Amino acid sequence: MFSAARSGGYHRPSIDVAEAAWRRLGDSFLEIPRHPEQGEPWALKEFGQPTVRRGKQRR
Repeated sequence: MFSAARSGGYHRPSIDVAEAAWRRLGDSFLEIPRHPEQGEPWALKEFGQPTVRRGKQRR
């Protein structure tokens, strides 16, 4: 899972672990079959296919 030492000891996962978990959740959500009459998902029509981020940008 995650190390408390890396997360600051506040029982939070590191940013890398959290990001991987969100990506797994999103991937599993996208695997849910859609009804043929629903057409293309709204987000794909609006924003296009997701791309892989090239690097981590911190604000």
